[in-house]
Amino acid sequence: MSSNLKYSILVVDDDKNIAKMIEINLRKTRLYDIKTASSGEACLKMIREEIPDLVLLDIQMPGIDGIETLKRIRDFDPRIPAVMMSAHGSIEKAVQSMKLGAHDFISKPFASDRLLVTVKNAIITSSLQKEVDTLRSELRSRFNFGNIVGHSGKMQEVFRSLEKIIESNITVLIHGESGTGKELIARAIHFQSKKRSGKPFVAVNCSALPDSLLES
Repeated sequence: MSSNLKYSILVVDDDKNIAKMIEINLRKTRLYDIKTASSGEACLKMIREEIPDLVLLDIQMPGIDGIETLKRIRDFDPRIPAVMMSAHGSIEKAVQSMKLGAHDFISKPFASDRLLVTVKNAIITSSLQKEVDTLRSELRSRFNFGNIVGHSGKMQEVFRSLEKIIESNITVLIHGESGTGKELIARAIHFQSKKRSGKPFVAVNCSALPDSLLES
């Protein structure tokens, strides 16, 4: 993580002493801008005004507890990473928060090193996921049906068929002469399909493979 780039962290805990301790420890690294909230309601209001890079969220709070706050954060923007905290740590609460999309769970009291490593890992993971989402978006834009040249009636029929295909997960056979754009069509189907785009696209030159290997 670059020391020139600061990440915004929202610390949510009704215990102001703990929130202050967390803030002091994180500020020492000079990597983070810290804001605090003392309730789930205040957290949600602050997130609607400015989305943080990470939320450190206490589970046991009056009013809206951490689990419910996490649910509402996920409904608002599932890309916001959250690390759950609790002085009453339990496997049940940890599993529940992870199922809801929390990045990690730490039990209070925790050592400063444990806090810093957890926060760093959450930030790195979130940053990598944002890069992946950006690349996928660029690929979807690049391999858009609108970017494929073809004005004939036959090609318009193909485009209409493609619009139906991308909504399903059926196997598709594309055939045509060399140079007609079969792989371009295949990539467009892959990257425009919600059910396919999250998986890698693998192009295989079958004619270059021995029959026995191709069969395998």
